[in-house]
Amino acid sequence: MLSTIVEGLAAEQGRERLSVQDLLDRLGDRAQSTLIFIFAAPNVLPIGVPGMSMVLGLPLFFLTWRMMTGRSGAWLPASIGAKSFNHADFVRAVDKVLPWLQRLEAITRPRFRWLSGTFAQRVFGGIGVILSVIISLPIPFGNALPGATLAVLSLGLVERDGIVVAIGVFATVLSFSVTGFILWSLGSAGLWLLGTSL
Repeated sequence: MLSTIVEGLAAEQGRERLSVQDLLDRLGDRAQSTLIFIFAAPNVLPIGVPGMSMVLGLPLFFLTWRMMTGRSGAWLPASIGAKSFNHADFVRAVDKVLPWLQRLEAITRPRFRWLSGTFAQRVFGGIGVILSVIISLPIPFGNALPGATLAVLSLGLVERDGIVVAIGVFATVLSFSVTGFILWSLGSAGLWLLGTSL
């Protein structure tokens, strides 16, 4: 189960930093959607780690791109794999995510599998590419909802639960709407400030 995998990573001792490649080395035989969940979920949390959205957003972009193009297996460029973050921050994020993940796993089960099949995974990959770009951008409060959306979608794919995938699709529409509103608000505020300074 996802919770067991994530908990095991957090429990590893004797390391100060955890690189993206470390995660790939331990989860290389797992489905791409498992890795997508691991990189997406911390974006939901207000843990305040500088640069974490960029560290997590780039792997998400490549993983979802590979899923969209129908490629199997997890692969990332060495430059992205070398990016790292403090292991204590990872443990802190897991401590916050784990109880919610375990509750979700308790109610998920394989159903409506056509919503988590090959074609659905490609569609999810395309959605994930856009969401991962949003996560990587320095948009105020802009990475939490896209991160949550990717986490829900990936959980649905891992568990083969079409209901969870459908909830993720609804969250996608909400994510795009909220992000669009934030960008519009920032743009309007910028134009107003520019107008007042002239």
